[in-house]
Amino acid sequence: MDFEGLMDGKVIAGGSSQNFLYEMGSHRFVSGFEEGLKDMKAEEQKEIQVTYPQDFHDKKLAGKQGVFKVSVKEIKEKAMPNLDDAFAQQIEGCKSLEELRTKIHDDLVKREENRIKKDLEKKILTQLVEKNDLTPPPSMVHQQYDFLMDDSKRRLTQMGLQGKELEDQLQKWESELQARAQFDVKVVLLIEALVKKEKLEISEKELDEGLEKIAKSANSTLSKVKAYFKEKGTLSQARWQLLQDKAIAFLISKAKIISS
Repeated sequence: MDFEGLMDGKVIAGGSSQNFLYEMGSHRFVSGFEEGLKDMKAEEQKEIQVTYPQDFHDKKLAGKQGVFKVSVKEIKEKAMPNLDDAFAQQIEGCKSLEELRTKIHDDLVKREENRIKKDLEKKILTQLVEKNDLTPPPSMVHQQYDFLMDDSKRRLTQMGLQGKELEDQLQKWESELQARAQFDVKVVLLIEALVKKEKLEISEKELDEGLEKIAKSANSTLSKVKAYFKEKGTLSQARWQLLQDKAIAFLISKAKIISS
């Protein structure tokens, strides 16, 4: 469909599109839009009245009524494929439906194991910080805060937020990001102390094994990945990340884990 959003007779910025594929039931647009699409036929045109919610992210539209001029070009219907070997062969690495089922099962198990591992690591690091009182250098905290703020701004921009809307959201996150920066720096300092105390190291073999995992996930080779890190001057960062992982694994091995 083609559509054009209007407010008081004026086109709404970013509220128009051509050849847009809309899925009924997704409720992607403002309330009232999808209801207006119901029963429309191909090549039909219609004006749909909508009311923007009071908490709409664009304050200029919040609580106001608007209209969408819609022109439906074509109506499609989803068709589920047959679950057979022919379908499975469309998936890379699968030759049969049974292989596809096994792959999906293994992927789900791996995903859940990773979730549990990350959750355990977070709890271990939280305990580490709570049981070791220290005051991190303000310069390090400020640097980490700037990094987190820049990363948040980049992600929000990719989501389409800009201008005052973007600044308002970043302001809401300010205290949370400050606390996160404090926590992150404390973790780094405590991990460094642990590495020194326990004399933890990453051998060349362990470094290659870690880079091999990165290579597999990127469909590359160990030699290419290693050359890339050397070229960018970030091989030491990769080694430090592996050392952090080793330190966290050490903490987990010494922890008394109580299932809830």
